[in-house]
Amino acid sequence: MAEKTTISLSAELLTAVLGGNRELFLELHIGKVLARCREEFPVLQAMRIGEDLTIDVGAVPDTEEAVRAIGSVIQTIREFLELFVGPEDAWSNIVKEVGRFKGENRSLIDGLQTVIPEILSMDADRKLLELDKASAHQQARHIFLEIFKVALREPDEEKKLQLSQLLKSCSALASVSEDAGSFDVIEATDIEIIIDQLSDVVDRIGLVPADVSPILNRFGVIPESLGLNDRLFNGALSSVTSFGLRSVDARFREGISRDSILLLKGPASVAKLMLSNIFVKEGLERGGCVIMISSLRSPEEQKECIGATGVDIESAEAEGRYIVVDWFTRHVRRITGIEEEGNVIRVSDDLTNLAVGMGMALKRALGFASCRLVLDMVSPAIVVEGFERVQEFLEAARAKLKGANCTSLVLVNDGVHNPEQMKIIEDIFDGTLSLTRSVDNGMIKHEVNISAYAEGAFDRSPIQIDFGDRGLSFRNMENGEEDLVKFERGMSKSSLGLPGIESVTSGGLPVGQTYLLWMSTKIMPGDFIKPLFLEGLKENNAIILATSSISIKGLQDWAISTGQNLHNLINTGRLGVIDWSTRKESLMQGVEEKEGVIRPSKDTTHLGVGIDMALRKLGSVSQTIAVLEVLSSALRRFDLRTVYPFAMSTMMRLKYRGITSFVIMERGTHDPKVNSAMEEMFDGVIDIQDAGDHLEIAVLSLRNSHFQPEYRILNHVRDRFTVDVARARPDMETVTIVEDMETMARINRLNLELKEAQEENKELERRMEEFAKKEEEMERKHGELRTHLFELERVMSEQESGAEGLIAQKKDLEHKKEVAQLLDVMDDLLEDLPGDIVERFATSEEFKLYEKIITLYREEIK
Repeated sequence: MAEKTTISLSAELLTAVLGGNRELFLELHIGKVLARCREEFPVLQAMRIGEDLTIDVGAVPDTEEAVRAIGSVIQTIREFLELFVGPEDAWSNIVKEVGRFKGENRSLIDGLQTVIPEILSMDADRKLLELDKASAHQQARHIFLEIFKVALREPDEEKKLQLSQLLKSCSALASVSEDAGSFDVIEATDIEIIIDQLSDVVDRIGLVPADVSPILNRFGVIPESLGLNDRLFNGALSSVTSFGLRSVDARFREGISRDSILLLKGPASVAKLMLSNIFVKEGLERGGCVIMISSLRSPEEQKECIGATGVDIESAEAEGRYIVVDWFTRHVRRITGIEEEGNVIRVSDDLTNLAVGMGMALKRALGFASCRLVLDMVSPAIVVEGFERVQEFLEAARAKLKGANCTSLVLVNDGVHNPEQMKIIEDIFDGTLSLTRSVDNGMIKHEVNISAYAEGAFDRSPIQIDFGDRGLSFRNMENGEEDLVKFERGMSKSSLGLPGIESVTSGGLPVGQTYLLWMSTKIMPGDFIKPLFLEGLKENNAIILATSSISIKGLQDWAISTGQNLHNLINTGRLGVIDWSTRKESLMQGVEEKEGVIRPSKDTTHLGVGIDMALRKLGSVSQTIAVLEVLSSALRRFDLRTVYPFAMSTMMRLKYRGITSFVIMERGTHDPKVNSAMEEMFDGVIDIQDAGDHLEIAVLSLRNSHFQPEYRILNHVRDRFTVDVARARPDMETVTIVEDMETMARINRLNLELKEAQEENKELERRMEEFAKKEEEMERKHGELRTHLFELERVMSEQESGAEGLIAQKKDLEHKKEVAQLLDVMDDLLEDLPGDIVERFATSEEFKLYEKIITLYREEIK
């Protein structure tokens, strides 16, 4: 007789279960249920079901997956039977047939026992139906005894001894048998203490969720009601999980379903990145496995960013609990197919290979306490691959993630997509977290809220996100609770030609990063490039400059101003110049080089070749700065789908080499969707805007360092810009913002301001009356002075007409002294008058006459 396989044995078990209740099952049309089971489990498609409910699995593969599927079919049959005969009778009918089968095949079922133990142990569980009537203490005791039987079945005597010693150390237990097969609990002990101590024993003897989950399933809702699912394996067996941020978790009223796939939509910002890192941290700290998929960050950078949140990423990596599906490295070197290296799975450009890489990572995650996945590639992929292809990828990914019971977070920049596309994307997933960025009175505000969740109740109220030197603060506006996340990575920093930027970015801009600079139309690109160029030469840095608007002569003049020669800088590897000016491009074919200056044609491929040529010519320096002022020009000639891959590939290559890069673009000349797409690929986004009579600068996002999210005055003096170090507003962490006040508080403040304004108005009216009186007095004195001057002129005229003689001269001299004395007195009076009256008199024609007379009389009496 042919040897029975595990799949044939499981088929006999299923036949036994059906045969023992054949008449009832035929009456209930069990065939329809079995047909649905075959659709649910594709591995059973070849299984044939006879009219007499016999099972033939001749073409079904002999695999554990197929055997587990048959076990699930038996559970489904039991649940179906419960609807008609009740839980107790359904359980008894199934258990009876399982016990009979075991008795007939006792020597053959070891293989089945390891695959579907929850089915083969049914015959020993008849008394479990009465367990719901027992106390919580006895329920917990019974369930844990069943769990520990798994460890006691192993031949490892050392593990059995360890289990016995651990149980005896539990203060919640009254007695423990020598073989650890039985124990009693102290009824007076708090049930939570009993569960905590016994759960610790489960963790310490090395059992895994796959060992325990089938046992808990046999007890229905009892383990959940006791809190076992939440406590064992850090909650890995619970039907719900947490995001990892108190303010967010408080808004998921019933928790997050373990297989939920959440969408996090919002602009490119450190807030979106940090939310995903918090989600990852929660998974790792609960002992689970985390899978990271990103097209924008290298595996090294991802690891460093997550480690900056305080999680022990090194241990998680060593334990195989941290897996990276690398879709970044393809930007810097050619990847064909899929490459595996340790915990990193590198994937080529193809979306199909990315899906395969994701499947490989999910397979590696099997057996861990839980699985989480972060997918950060959707918006860039849609720009390059098209919406329909990425939609298909996401729908297939959803099915895989659901099948793996994986809690997932998908990042999307909603500013890149139109409303119809966003609606389709949101419908694929179970819920949406919406991140918003706005500007209010020069301050950049961020908020996040749950806008949709199909798996349970939720609260839509927003969570305020504050930036500061301490880190990123998520503030619950209802109760004032705050979650502070630190993410400063301690990178080298520099002002990079922007003195004063240190006050905005906690010590300067991190070097070796990529920055997008939105330029106001009020200034020219050269206005920013020149100080950066001069600063780079001063600091002995190497410079790569790709420009479409700055002439070679202009560069030569800049170099001469520092005492250097442009071509000497190029020849010594200190400077690489890529001239992409429009007046040359139409005549160019390929890439030309003249006197060290590289001139590509208008094609972006040749532009990329030119940049690579310049990079290869650089000498050995401590730091290189790249300035690219070509993307706005490229977008005017080509569509986003052409320019975006070039820009991403270029920026990723520069970053991979540790080059600090600035891309200068004109915000107002492009579609907002284009702007949002471009921001996604950079570490930092800096905005220079026109504020009427001055310029303002703000850091919109900075992934790897703290910064102040506010616009500050940008001063343009001679050949450089400086950032005003004065805060536009006091620190947001120590001041109550008006928008956060309750309505009554706002009204009270406005009333106070109105009262103060009224008092100031009364004071101004009083002062105006005083000035009016003083002005009237001055006008009177001014009239008297004018009359006296006319009289003096008359006397002088008479004296000039022929008055002679010593007496007349003497009198005249005395008279002049008197007049001079009078003029001195009047001069003193003028000094005591209000400034506006004096100013008015000083600008009048009479003042000239007054000055003339004073000069004349003073000279006469000397």
